[in-house]
Amino acid sequence: MSVLTLVLGVLVSVDERVRDRVWLAAAGAASSDSAGLAAPLRAAASTVVDAARAQSVDHAPLMVFVLVATVLLLALVRT
Repeated sequence: MSVLTLVLGVLVSVDERVRDRVWLAAAGAASSDSAGLAAPLRAAASTVVDAARAQSVDHAPLMVFVLVATVLLLALVRT
């Protein structure tokens, strides 16, 4: 859960579209009931996925490095 929060925080700080959607979803959650909460959260999640996809395509070599580094770190921690 903390990794997802970290990824969302990074995307909010980097991508303006994500920041706007998260802000609108948070404002909608504060002013509406739980039934009306699904649509803004779905829109925010869709924007986060689109932004993550765009960032990963733009920075593919860095994404490969991060993936390999994560696998190696998990292997080191496990042993």
